Amino acid sequence: MTQVATATAASSARPTVRFQLLGDAWSLYRMEWPTWSLTTLAAIAVMGAGELSLRIVWFAARSSYFGWLLGLDSPDDSSLFWLVRAAGAGLLLGGAVRMALGQIRGRRPQVMDLFEAPDNWFDVALGAVLTAVLVAFGLAVLVLPGLIAAGLLMLTFPLIVDAELPATGAMIKSFRTLRDEWLPVTVLHLFIAAAAGCGVFFFGVGVLATAPLYVLSLALFYEEVGRRGYEQL
Repeated sequence: MTQVATATAASSARPTVRFQLLGDAWSLYRMEWPTWSLTTLAAIAVMGAGELSLRIVWFAARSSYFGWLLGLDSPDDSSLFWLVRAAGAGLLLGGAVRMALGQIRGRRPQVMDLFEAPDNWFDVALGAVLTAVLVAFGLAVLVLPGLIAAGLLMLTFPLIVDAELPATGAMIKSFRTLRDEWLPVTVLHLFIAAAAGCGVFFFGVGVLATAPLYVLSLALFYEEVGRRGYEQL
């Protein structure tokens, strides 16, 4: 009897994938569209400045006495610089997820919220690097494993910034929570990512409206899974 009850509870706790999530995210964006668009613009500017700084450091190092140690002709070929980019993007994504969760819970988002460094900033950066490595490896193998990995790890950032789990713990929790629904979760994540990126086809400026949909959808999905008891899985 106990085993039956446990199985029933586990089944009811399985995450429900709603593709209407994107419509809910759009409604949240429309409520605070100036803030989210400015936040996206600020994130693009910071990433651009970071990329320029990396290239300056690279070429300065190349022209130094120890430049031969780099052994590469371009920073685009450097695994170290790729990891630094992933960590920087992860910190911005973590801040955006925190903003989205705050709006869902009744707090008005502010552009500067994006740049508030949390106490566990290292775990946010580490989670971004580990996730990027796993997804990139999966994409390099047969593409599909990378897409699946991206879907199964989509709760990593909310679990780090909100539940304050360590990077590896958040990745494991996300995987265990979503693995039974790996196919719809993978399709959902791909759907959200495609919607967030489609703004580039509107003369590039469209991303100011579409990019926020990614973090808002991610935060909504995290909240819905949380209400269904992911902490018990």
